[in-house]
Amino acid sequence: MDTFIWTPEYSVGVQLVDEQHQHFFTIANKLIVLAREEQPDRDALFALFGELGNYALYHLSTEESFFREFAYVDAEEHIAAHNVYREMVASRFTNAISDPNADVKKLAEEMALYSGEWLQKHILVMDKKFTVFFNTHGFN
Repeated sequence: MDTFIWTPEYSVGVQLVDEQHQHFFTIANKLIVLAREEQPDRDALFALFGELGNYALYHLSTEESFFREFAYVDAEEHIAAHNVYREMVASRFTNAISDPNADVKKLAEEMALYSGEWLQKHILVMDKKFTVFFNTHGFN
């Protein structure tokens, strides 16, 4: 599994959002590194799951606060896409990591792959739509 590389194509033209996306990729990449270990440490996995989950919630909330503040017209559709990610993390990964018999290596791979791929697609399909809107409200 390859790591996720930030490239200019992922920039949405809003520095704060771009920085948060880069950090999101960084955490997903930490999971990939963990998954590559022969015997991944379960405590390290718990810590990274928590870090990724908490950061994702923080980041998604940041975007959503801008939507509310500026009455972004596509907010409902965008928030629905955020909720797909939230639900997957809550239902699939949080439950799975709680299982003492869970395959830690497999979970790390799945979580990293899902998170990174979701973010890549989400940026290119959903987030790129708000670039002009955010820029007209003074966010660059």
